[in-house]
Amino acid sequence: MAELFELIAEAALEKRVDIRLIYFELGQFMTHTNRWLNTIDKAENKFLDEKFVNYFKMMEIKEKEMDKWTFKTVAYYD
Repeated sequence: MAELFELIAEAALEKRVDIRLIYFELGQFMTHTNRWLNTIDKAENKFLDEKFVNYFKMMEIKEKEMDKWTFKTVAYYD
């Protein structure tokens, strides 16, 4: 899933795709994948920074905006 988001992020950063449309469909996955990837100690696992460069960059740039956007809820959890 994270590799798919890396491809989407590359297109979004180059403005080839409307990230709001993608986020509406996959926002729950994108948000939780970002949280999960950020919980991994990046000092020990530098391959994450190298493998998901565009994804981390896009999420850093758009994160505050994305908090206001709506998305489909795929799963509920407690």
